[in-house]
Amino acid sequence: MDKKEAVGIYQQRNAKKDDLRTALGWSLEELGADLTEGKTEKSQCFAQCKEAFLDAYRAHTRGGYYFVAKDAGALAQLIKKVEARIKDETGEAPDEETTVATFAAMVTNMPDWYRNNAFSLTAINGNFNALIVRIKHGKKENGGVSSDYLKRQLDILNSEG
Repeated sequence: MDKKEAVGIYQQRNAKKDDLRTALGWSLEELGADLTEGKTEKSQCFAQCKEAFLDAYRAHTRGGYYFVAKDAGALAQLIKKVEARIKDETGEAPDEETTVATFAAMVTNMPDWYRNNAFSLTAINGNFNALIVRIKHGKKENGGVSSDYLKRQLDILNSEG
């Protein structure tokens, strides 16, 4: 690609998103930007957290997990939430190793009710704050929550899927 082609793509009213991204990438590289910086680390963190979840899921269910696009989105959000939680508690941005270890600890120490009824990335993401509180306070069982309430939550989670 050259400057004339990049400008031509930019000026097209009906330019495709992929073409615009290509032109932008070319322009940024021309300015000396390193477009791979940070990307590899984030993708490694994502892959390691995904594997930690899949390991915990397989260990609990003895079955496989069908990973779809909404799971990828939920996992990306969970990683951001875990990183923010660590930063709130320590005052420093966590490194990849700390993020992965914290995520793995979260999915392996989830309360039994979530493991048995809502063991999915979307459910964990949607209930992140409640899960953290329950894990932090060591409530692996129902923790005084009525069975009726838990059944209603299960019905809500099942209707979202």
